[in-house]
Amino acid sequence: MFSNNPTVLIVHGAWHVPSHYRLLEKNLEQRGFEVALPMHPTCNNANLPNKTLGDDLAHIRHVATGLVAKQKSVIVLMHSYSGVVGTGALSGLMANPAKPDDGGIVAMVYMSALIPFEGESLAGIFGGKLPPWLTPDESTGLIRVEDPAMHFYSDLSPSEQEHGIKEQVVHPITAQLSPIASVSWREMSGRIWYLICEGDRGLPPFVQEMMIRD
Repeated sequence: MFSNNPTVLIVHGAWHVPSHYRLLEKNLEQRGFEVALPMHPTCNNANLPNKTLGDDLAHIRHVATGLVAKQKSVIVLMHSYSGVVGTGALSGLMANPAKPDDGGIVAMVYMSALIPFEGESLAGIFGGKLPPWLTPDESTGLIRVEDPAMHFYSDLSPSEQEHGIKEQVVHPITAQLSPIASVSWREMSGRIWYLICEGDRGLPPFVQEMMIRD
């Protein structure tokens, strides 16, 4: 399927940073994959938000464009919020099967991730409302996560949960409410996979299955 060993572009979730994904990165590298793991501009931990979904879209597109320019075959692995980011950022970067040596995105993998349509936001996927465990604070422009240990790290040890929470960052309300204009998954011609995480408490399996059915 690939003319060279693919590069995996990991697009991480909200409230998280690349360090949360280091074990996944290491496991992929041990299997011979090159990994790109950029940080979203909205995850800069600014207590007064100064970055938007548009910044995340532009940054991921910049990283992906750089990989394609190097003729890399790219697998995009999106988690949670970043299903919105990857979907909205990558149109026009798909590999041409007739020119496999030119590089491009060869597959999109949604890992317990949101899959929006054109003109849809993360909140729009849920009918315009955020999940009940996410509490917007209009005074700061940030969203507070209720019980992150349970919603993000329920299958980890207490020490691992503590470490995950310590590494967490704040995230702006606007990033969850802003719509995307285009959807890159329409260009993939069947090279799309969805990994259902059965133990996920933040995005339960039945919601993940809705992403696939819709």
